[in-house]
Amino acid sequence: MEEKKGINFKEMWQNPRGKSIIKLVVGTGIMLLMLIVMAISSRINPETPNEDETEIKTVSPTEFEILKEDLLQNNYAFTYNITINNQHYLYKGNRKENETIGSFTTQGVETNYYIVDNTYYQVNEFDTEEFPNIYENIETNLIDLEYIYNNCRKTPTITNYDNLKKINYPEEELNITFTINKDQIIKILIETNNGTYSLEYVSINKIIEIKSPLIQ
Repeated sequence: MEEKKGINFKEMWQNPRGKSIIKLVVGTGIMLLMLIVMAISSRINPETPNEDETEIKTVSPTEFEILKEDLLQNNYAFTYNITINNQHYLYKGNRKENETIGSFTTQGVETNYYIVDNTYYQVNEFDTEEFPNIYENIETNLIDLEYIYNNCRKTPTITNYDNLKKINYPEEELNITFTINKDQIIKILIETNNGTYSLEYVSINKIIEIKSPLIQ
């Protein structure tokens, strides 16, 4: 009885046609192995959305309304970066109810100010004097929270990121976007036909006292 011979890879490798067959088989095997590993890896470690790959869906208003009410208590530290017709304005400070203290910078000039009951004061090193409205060059409605909220009329969309969510209201004259972390609104971006208003908030409901410079 004739004994069956196995495949002799050494002889096949020495033959050009056999060498091609071996390369094809090995290459196909490697590709199949890579596909299997990638499939297993994607099941174990599913990709999380980033700023380019996000899920957009209708937002539930309940939690958002609570966060908006927190800001309406007028107790926070703020930074307003405002650009109107290529002119830049920077406002930084603390607000507690009817008092605000901070600084205003434009064209490289910084002015320290204090506001109480809608009266404006310039705070110098040695004295404090009544001062014109520091907001006279901007649209004050667009830093007024109630006005901003009242102009969020259309159905918004929410975009989820790892630790943040953005809620956008594409209104006819204003594009309003809220940035929210897990427990507060940290930024409101308002885009108009002639500029942008970037309003950032921290220390919400944590400002204990504003020391009036009018009291010596």
